[in-house]
Amino acid sequence: SYPQRAAALGEDGTVRVVVTAAPDGTVRNVRLAGPSTSPSLNFGTTFPFQGARLPAFPPGADPNGVTIELTVNYILIRR
Repeated sequence: SYPQRAAALGEDGTVRVVVTAAPDGTVRNVRLAGPSTSPSLNFGTTFPFQGARLPAFPPGADPNGVTIELTVNYILIRR
């Protein structure tokens, strides 16, 4: 969901993160690859992955880890 603080401040933008996970889905690392100018958006994008467990990857996944690159475009619709 849209980070509440960012919404209250009228912030929007794009955040790019790189997530590294073990084949069993355990998240090993999360890093900002392209942060926005909003600390709230950056935190709101990375926090859900901290200590998370994703679904397991199919057999044959790299035992050293799977890298996922994610781009989130936050667009605040003002009415």
